[in-house]
Amino acid sequence: MIKRKIIQIAVIVCIGQCVFASGIYTEFLSINNGLFEGGTVYFARQKLLKYDGDKKTEEIPVVSIMSTENQFSIIKEKKEELFFLSMKKGYWIANNKLRMPMKISGSYKVSEIDVQDILRIDFENDFKLVEQTENIVTLERKNKRISYYYAELQKNGDAFELILQDRNKQNIKKMVYEVGFLNKKKCFDTISVYDLVFETQKKSVYITEEYVEIKNFPQSLFNQNNFKELSVYAKKY
Repeated sequence: MIKRKIIQIAVIVCIGQCVFASGIYTEFLSINNGLFEGGTVYFARQKLLKYDGDKKTEEIPVVSIMSTENQFSIIKEKKEELFFLSMKKGYWIANNKLRMPMKISGSYKVSEIDVQDILRIDFENDFKLVEQTENIVTLERKNKRISYYYAELQKNGDAFELILQDRNKQNIKKMVYEVGFLNKKKCFDTISVYDLVFETQKKSVYITEEYVEIKNFPQSLFNQNNFKELSVYAKKY
């Protein structure tokens, strides 16, 4: 009888831990997607900050047009405008020197940062939940758009920590998602990226300062053939 009770308690504890872990992922997705319900499209004013220890070494302005599954961004790097488009089928880059947009991998670097870390990750389409242990959720990639094979998500206080891994589950990056409020809604307004391979004191911080809803935006514009039209929208706010 005692053994049966012990087993029942252990099962209840295990179930509770799995529900808690699953709850973390549900909460994370809710915040990550919260602004984009009903196909809403936003203009976002952002900046990319680079730090060496506590010292800020660079600040790069960014503007974006984004929806649940798509993002178009203009990043000013070394006085040159770089145009990026993220869709389900991959990433594209363009600048004033390229005659037409070029498809790139998620590991393409902008100021030493992988572009997939700058452009909003579509977790529901790029990853699937494969394991829950205590308060850690393990995700596995669904497609080759993302270079990382696995991701481990956990909550630390009010922030969420995502550890990105290779196919051998070796840690590559840590991303810290901090919760803020824009348009009176919860969102991740600050995302910090740490390199776990070289374990330096350097980090990159991606901050969203403003969201403005774009009314009647044609979703069909999110296409690699429409960089010019997208840049007009991104620059007029």
